Amino acid sequence: MRHISNHHLFRKPVSRTFHGRDIFAPAAAHLAAGVPPPHIGEVITDYLRPESMKPQKSGKRTWHGRILKIDRFGNVVTNFHIDDFPILLRGDWERADEFEQAFRHTVTFTDTSGAEIRFAFEGSELTYVFTRAVNRGIAAVTIDGAAKGTIDLYSVDPEWQASAVFTGLGAGRHLLVIRVTGERHAGSTGKYVDLDAFKVN
Repeated sequence: MRHISNHHLFRKPVSRTFHGRDIFAPAAAHLAAGVPPPHIGEVITDYLRPESMKPQKSGKRTWHGRILKIDRFGNVVTNFHIDDFPILLRGDWERADEFEQAFRHTVTFTDTSGAEIRFAFEGSELTYVFTRAVNRGIAAVTIDGAAKGTIDLYSVDPEWQASAVFTGLGAGRHLLVIRVTGERHAGSTGKYVDLDAFKVN
């Protein structure tokens, strides 16, 4: 976020009430024309986001937010932002916190076919940390829509904090999706897929 402070880019004279036309629009046009962002103004690091504008957790799986705007096409803009919910669970997931061997002692798991974990992150390398066990199934992984293969979480003996590493992702934001396939190793007693932790580099 930057403070638009380069007065040479403004439309003159600058109106007291029409900054969208006289300041913001010219700044956007210069950026679109290739002017480097530092020429627009200095970076702001102390901006505030009112707590009242953030979604509030009201239950184990319930959040309350606000509708900020409804445009003329019927699109609804809310105060839910992906940065507030980097990990989204789709399906019937459970979370347990009594596992001493797990990272921070918590594991999130399900055996529901089609259930998903969606994780938005920024970095060039991601480590998916999970638990191998006799009742585990097979998970399918995609990153930015590209298939990254499957992971068989089955093991005769428990293996805590097992991991799969995905490298060479490139800079910028990415979206990881882990999907429960409903398939399992022939020796497995279940189809569970779990999440212990994510590590981003």
